[in-house]
Amino acid sequence: MAVMGEVRPSQLMFTFGIGATLDLPEFSALVLGLDFWNRELCTPVSESRLLAAVQRLVGPQVRELRLPPVQDGKTEQPEAGVPVVPFPRWMRCTGCGIMASLDDGMFEKREWARMPAQFVHTHCDAVRNRRNPPRAVPVRFLLACANGHLADVPWNDFVHDGHPCANPELHMNEFGITGDLSDIVVFCKNCKNKKSLTQLETALRGKQSPYSCSGLHPHLRRQDQEPCEARPHLVNLGASNLWFSQTVSVLSIPDQQGRLASIVRQNWTELSDVTNTVVVEHFAHPRRIAALMDFPPEDVLRAIEAERQGVNDVDEPDDIKLPEWEIFSGQRQLETSPVLEVRSVAAPRGFEDVFDTSMLVPRLSEVRAMYGFTRLNTQQELDLGIVAEQNVVSLTRARPTWLPAYESRGEGIFLRLREDRLQAWERLPTVQEHDAAFYRAHQAWRKSRRFPDPEGGYPGLRFVLLHTLAHALMQQIVLDCGYTAASIRERLYCRTPGMPGGPMAGFLLYTAATDSEGTLGGLVSLGGPETLGRYIAQALENMRLCASDPLCAERLPDADGRGIHGAACHACLFSPETSCECGNRYLDRNVLVDTFAARQGGLAFWGTREA
Repeated sequence: MAVMGEVRPSQLMFTFGIGATLDLPEFSALVLGLDFWNRELCTPVSESRLLAAVQRLVGPQVRELRLPPVQDGKTEQPEAGVPVVPFPRWMRCTGCGIMASLDDGMFEKREWARMPAQFVHTHCDAVRNRRNPPRAVPVRFLLACANGHLADVPWNDFVHDGHPCANPELHMNEFGITGDLSDIVVFCKNCKNKKSLTQLETALRGKQSPYSCSGLHPHLRRQDQEPCEARPHLVNLGASNLWFSQTVSVLSIPDQQGRLASIVRQNWTELSDVTNTVVVEHFAHPRRIAALMDFPPEDVLRAIEAERQGVNDVDEPDDIKLPEWEIFSGQRQLETSPVLEVRSVAAPRGFEDVFDTSMLVPRLSEVRAMYGFTRLNTQQELDLGIVAEQNVVSLTRARPTWLPAYESRGEGIFLRLREDRLQAWERLPTVQEHDAAFYRAHQAWRKSRRFPDPEGGYPGLRFVLLHTLAHALMQQIVLDCGYTAASIRERLYCRTPGMPGGPMAGFLLYTAATDSEGTLGGLVSLGGPETLGRYIAQALENMRLCASDPLCAERLPDADGRGIHGAACHACLFSPETSCECGNRYLDRNVLVDTFAARQGGLAFWGTREA
């Protein structure tokens, strides 16, 4: 098996996961589903809370989480890596411009030991040197539907109106430099038929589209038997809406009982017949099941008996963030461990009347699992820790028994607002009016995306306040902490008093990376009361003015479904996709401080009046 390219493990969660296309050095490829992965090369991950969360989403048949099959860089592992297949299947010769599918045999795949594989047109009429034939590149247009199907454009049917000629020879010409669809023409050299891509786009958007969805899932190499009723859309190869990953993440919390149960479950084939500690000691060996060496043989034997009797499942809370909140808020004591370390410090200097005691997190571990993906639109709900079933494309042909995961380590700072000050602010009339405006925008946004319950899932204006403050502080501290903006993420803990697990009002700013960037200590070094108080004051002051004001400050939450944010834009509050939990929604500078739009007091938490 040839190596086609390299990606980082985190990219398999956010950018180039199963079902997504990725640009390799010489052609485009699509990542295949778990049915084609070598499971034995994927290291198991012991994280009972995350496993319970994905079981609620995908089903109880999921028994384990595993890391991607990565190369260790020391030995040759020809089977390691993630399997891919060339996609789109239609290619175009860079010499003569002829288009054809790889299945037609016109383009030849060439592989070298130390060079990327490529497809070439060996019989190109435009090049006389047969030793160096021109490359073939992917045709950069695909058809995708909201149900997750993806396919090549039926180019022969399109050019010939459903009646291909006897010997079709398709070519694509691009006129101009803008890349507009009207400047791209596909024609048949044999019968002289030609069409612009504008005609294809018009046909797809028409009431009676001649092109139905193919029902193809190329990552599973399967075509659905039942016809798909969704309308296919013309999408550019590499477009940002071609693939949206659906993931769940948790911060690892030391739990020896849950970890041992997970280890036993993952190795049940070897441990199912164990009945005494002598055999346990045999398996607890670096060359067998090394993870068992961390536990006494008697505890391992009890875990095996519990698994045999079916009582090893830990009753995890539906709210995956509740255990984390209990630790960060001081309700639950935690011993220092390799995966999580917290240290309490005083509230930020100058903000003692607003913030409770802060927490420095010199060490943390985040584990993220991917359970599916969507196309065209993301159906991912707010990552508030309350997991609900969603309609996503499966990663396997049958119901999956394991899912890919990604583990990273880092550091963080946790801040918590005082509940009495927050509830007093929420009772103000102007705050309640603004809350109603955000609720209308929330309903319109969900209705436009056909959520089954448009009125549900609204987090409240306290979430807008926490989210906006997290973004403002995040953008301020990246200037001095040594990390890039994309390296710092937020984790929000927000519940109103009437919600399960509430009330909550806090957020964690943290780094999480597989390399040393997650462990440099630059973020924690800014968490002292005096330093953090200075950064909060600077962040609030910067939020009073935006480069896009007054347009930005006067923006209100949209009631037409276009977005769920007020005074926020790329010049002031928007953060990279990997940094924000909810796609830069539920943001508004006006709830933090008085801006140009503050025609009357009472809305800003840190306004001209006393908060």
